Amino acid sequence: LENQADVFLSIHMNEYRSRSESGPQVFYQRGGDAGRLLAGVLQKHLIAGLKPKKERTAMAGNYYVLRSRLPSALVECGFISNSAEEKLLLSPDYQRKIAEAIASGLAEYRTLSGLTQQGGVRAGFFLIQSGRHGKGAFRLHSHQGMAGFRLAIPACGAAGGGGGSPLGAGD
Repeated sequence: LENQADVFLSIHMNEYRSRSESGPQVFYQRGGDAGRLLAGVLQKHLIAGLKPKKERTAMAGNYYVLRSRLPSALVECGFISNSAEEKLLLSPDYQRKIAEAIASGLAEYRTLSGLTQQGGVRAGFFLIQSGRHGKGAFRLHSHQGMAGFRLAIPACGAAGGGGGSPLGAGD
């Protein structure tokens, strides 16, 4: 994958014991400046596109899934432990908004990082199915902002054991 992509995104649904937590949040590997830029831009576009009640900020951590030579970000689309937000996450319209926000963020990242001169961003996506009874996964939809992006989708399926997050240290 690392030879076929310029960025790596790991897309998840979040879960927490407090049922009131809400909002998308993007994480990056501590010490990774390129990942920090990627996460910050994606977070900005998720807030603009989804208009969540709680506006979170991109955060650093020590995440096994983000240990890559590529600029990497972990996108938590929202909380399945919050029933109102879970309902949104299961909605095809809301899923489209998430995909458009991610696409817009990648387009801005491409410009800010100078990848436009290199013919676009090849993004590696690792889609995580998460949620109660396998619900919560979504498809990436086509979007005009994705023109010129070459996507590698190496895997799609459940990661870890059931609900929660398979991120390892720092989770």
